[in-house]
Amino acid sequence: MTKQAVAHTWLKLDADNHTDQVVSLAVCPDGRTVVSAGECTVRVWDAATRKPIRQMLGHTDPRIDGEFDEGTIACMALSPDGRWVVTSKLSQRIEVFDVETGNLVAAFKHPDALRSLAFSPDGRWLALAVRSRLGVAPCRARVQLLSTRALI
Repeated sequence: MTKQAVAHTWLKLDADNHTDQVVSLAVCPDGRTVVSAGECTVRVWDAATRKPIRQMLGHTDPRIDGEFDEGTIACMALSPDGRWVVTSKLSQRIEVFDVETGNLVAAFKHPDALRSLAFSPDGRWLALAVRSRLGVAPCRARVQLLSTRALI
């Protein structure tokens, strides 16, 4: 393999645009766009130029450097068609963004903290991995399904 071929194999984004760790990445189905989630922002990147296209910021409280706050993103999922990105924050707030426009299109609070989000292959369902509340025994993870019709 030539050096030129290797250089095009890796997609390296300038993550310095995020101010803290990136917690999730997803590639849109067309392969031209990458979505990253970290701290309290979602960023959309052009895969060819490796440059940011837009930033999405939902509800967040003022942040103290080095500390997690209620606006910090815990997990993210990209819809199979690449149209929507859903985030869950430490505040248990779920936010739905339109990837093309960057607009926040829906937001609601879940009663429990979420560990993971995933869309079904047909995009009709959003699976939520729910973490049991502290002090609730036995501590078990639960999975809930939410119709995406309820999101938008």
